[in-house]
Amino acid sequence: MLTLSKAHEAESAVLGCIILSPDKFDEVAAVIGVEDFSSEAHAAVFQAILMLVNAGSPIDILLIKKHLMDFGKFEGIGGNSGIAALLEQVPTGTNAVYYAEIVKGFAIRQRLLEVAEFAKTAAEDDQLTPEMAVGRTLEAAEGILSSSGIQSTPRPIKGLLSALMGVLQDQVENGKSEMGLTSGYPDLDNMLTGMHSQELIIIAGRPSMGKSTLAINMIRRCAMQGNPSLLYSLEMSADNITLNLLSAQSRVSGQNLRRADLTTDNLGELMGACNDLYEAPIYVVDKGGITLGELCRTARTAKRKYGLSSIFIDYLQLVTVAEVRGKSREQQVSEVSRGLKALAKQLDIPVIALAQLNRQPGNRTDSRPQLSDLRESGAIEQDADVVMMVHRPDYYNPQDNPGVTEILVKKQRNGPTGIVNLTFIGSQFRFEPCAKYQSGGNTDEF
Repeated sequence: MLTLSKAHEAESAVLGCIILSPDKFDEVAAVIGVEDFSSEAHAAVFQAILMLVNAGSPIDILLIKKHLMDFGKFEGIGGNSGIAALLEQVPTGTNAVYYAEIVKGFAIRQRLLEVAEFAKTAAEDDQLTPEMAVGRTLEAAEGILSSSGIQSTPRPIKGLLSALMGVLQDQVENGKSEMGLTSGYPDLDNMLTGMHSQELIIIAGRPSMGKSTLAINMIRRCAMQGNPSLLYSLEMSADNITLNLLSAQSRVSGQNLRRADLTTDNLGELMGACNDLYEAPIYVVDKGGITLGELCRTARTAKRKYGLSSIFIDYLQLVTVAEVRGKSREQQVSEVSRGLKALAKQLDIPVIALAQLNRQPGNRTDSRPQLSDLRESGAIEQDADVVMMVHRPDYYNPQDNPGVTEILVKKQRNGPTGIVNLTFIGSQFRFEPCAKYQSGGNTDEF
């Protein structure tokens, strides 16, 4: 068992190795950081070395001493005898990385013990439901994984260029274009070139603009082409989502479905739609108050199990963080936004999150929303690769383009911005490509 005294010995040894062999610092820094030292004195020495390196100065025992003295920490590490003790630990710097890995291992074990104590406290807190206690514990455990020292490996540009040219050549020779996952709406796909892996896509709007309906229709259209999608619905129940999907697929009025006011023809249409959707790879989590940690954990499991092509979240501001004490609402939303972007990269799929807007659009002469209207956090705009805003002009003025919904692409990190028009058929919980529906033809194959 690795005891605290042995951890201190390893910390002392790794610092001695760096002082004796400064060229080992980069290898050590790839394994451990200041936060991994259990001894404040050792952490202070490592911090001094780090600051010297960042300043472009050599790692020299006299410079380390001067730095510690300048910051009033020299006596705290034991003065000259403390520095000498570091050098006495090791004859050479050869085993620097070996000692660094011991230090890292002890640091991870200590964090595990802290999580265990956190779990005990959460379990005993009668203000928390069992689900909340589990969620907060899992999120605390996620923090250990994110700080476990896994490093990114630099990739040379020649390898990246070779891979890219291979993809481009294959596309040209086989007549393929580089498109991400389809949204099911051709004009929107043309503007976005599809929904791309690792992207965080925000669909924002005021209440009653149709954000949830648009997301459900995008999921339905993706699934009809065999692309598995997972929907986290934090407000609407799975039963209501199923009813909306069935109404959209069958074109039977949702109100008639709720009242069971159906004709024989309706039943036939519903049976056909049911058959279409029955094998559709659509998965739903309808849990309110889900934490970011639980969402990420279940998403990773679903990706392994179902081979997800996309994840939809309705909506971002309803995702919670495990620890809220000392955090403003803006900081909490920012944490969720960053977490969803990280999830998109980890799973290598697009993550589409709905977001609420503040009330400002309704107070302006031009009611079209702006990026500044994103509620509670500027981090959403910053983290997102694409921000789309759903706007129905006829909501504010019934005579203004009735039935037309504007999808305002306000941000696209790798492409243009602009407006795509869709037709909203509210009675069927359905969006149609605008030109097709307005031409009078019911040509939508989905």
